Amino acid sequence: MLKLLKIQTKIKKLRERKFNKFGMDVEKLFDIMVKRATYDIKDIYEVKQITLKDLKNEDYTIDHVQLKKWESIDGTLIEGIKQTKDSIQIKLPDRDKSIEMIGKYFGIFKETMKENETINLNEFANVIMKNYEKKSEPESK
Repeated sequence: MLKLLKIQTKIKKLRERKFNKFGMDVEKLFDIMVKRATYDIKDIYEVKQITLKDLKNEDYTIDHVQLKKWESIDGTLIEGIKQTKDSIQIKLPDRDKSIEMIGKYFGIFKETMKENETINLNEFANVIMKNYEKKSEPESK
């Protein structure tokens, strides 16, 4: 039993050392998961109406989806960029996977639940909303 405790302690110390090497801790990791679960697509793309002329020289309007200015996009939300024949494709985080990871962190998503086990959904919702509200607040410069 004592040997098992020593092994668990050693694993914990190695994990903390690895986190510290990258300036990471559980709170930062959790913040990243919440950000990936709650990002707003409108922070990355915008829809603009463009007026064009047809062959009869008549105006018509189309909706055009485009990236916002690159400097204003949170790069931590972009998993990949690929050049296609006509444009670029941007791969964004999988929200469902991030929500599942958050749920596992709180013990909400389990394969089986014990009979009298409860889920604190309010705590789960509060954490997500707290992060979302932080993101929505105007930044002071």
